Amino acid sequence: MESTSSDHRGCGGVDLISHLGDDVLVHVLGYLPTTADVACACLVSRLWRRLWPRVSSLLLASFEKNQERADRFVAFVNHVLAARAAHPDTARVEQIVISLFL
Repeated sequence: MESTSSDHRGCGGVDLISHLGDDVLVHVLGYLPTTADVACACLVSRLWRRLWPRVSSLLLASFEKNQERADRFVAFVNHVLAARAAHPDTARVEQIVISLFL
């Protein structure tokens, strides 16, 4: 019996995660520890890229050793908040934590 790492016999070779509803995927993404992790996960699929603004909890944290990198983090936070404000399906933010450690 041959087996490969991409063996999908249990589900008939069907991509089951793509059949989950957006609400379920957003709920799962909400368990990721940081907003950066959510953004990275949403890069997995073109269909997921539109989901990150619907996650209701934002954790933006950075440990920076110099002012230039700290300024880039602040710009990133501003970009995330502006992108959420501009997106029509943006969820209400229920929790937001922004931490910058120098």
